[in-house]
Amino acid sequence: MTRMPRIIAEDIDVYHAVTRGNNRMPVFSDTDDHLAYLAIIQKYKTLLRFRVYNYILMPNHVHLLLDVCGKNLSNIMMRINLSYSLRHKRKYDRTGHLWEKRFWSDVIQDEKYFLTCAAYIELNCVRADIVAHPADYRWSSYNKLAFGTKDVIVDYSDIYLELGSIPENRMVAYRAMIKLFERCPPSNLTGARPQT
Repeated sequence: MTRMPRIIAEDIDVYHAVTRGNNRMPVFSDTDDHLAYLAIIQKYKTLLRFRVYNYILMPNHVHLLLDVCGKNLSNIMMRINLSYSLRHKRKYDRTGHLWEKRFWSDVIQDEKYFLTCAAYIELNCVRADIVAHPADYRWSSYNKLAFGTKDVIVDYSDIYLELGSIPENRMVAYRAMIKLFERCPPSNLTGARPQT
């Protein structure tokens, strides 16, 4: 059976992309695995010139909120996931598919949906009962955006920069936004919410 072609929006470069391990199996087993995936993202950010506004590496899946900057989303995701898959297979002496299927994505068409996706991504580790607060999870963009922790993967979006005139004000506003979404979870994330 042939696959349906992926819908790529004209004149829209921001997407929420999700990829999950085959059979919902873990794709990250240790710190080195997480660091390797982040290094691969950084490598392709430099090579292909796209931006990552939010991310989270969950045990069996990944969320990215990214601006492809006119590049092909499928090519970006293929390069990242193929590179990590090859590394994973070598490290663990495995064969077969690491990823369940092609990634899936939603087009980010407005500021409200951008902020909803950002909060959804940051709170994924809390909803999965891995940690009580997103600040306690190392493998996400939360600590850079909420506290200014160094993270070369994360780029500041114009929407984030509009949260305040100085970095401290933006971080306070971001923490407040995430806290609000934690109390009132979004219900309008239809296609990009994987069953974990």
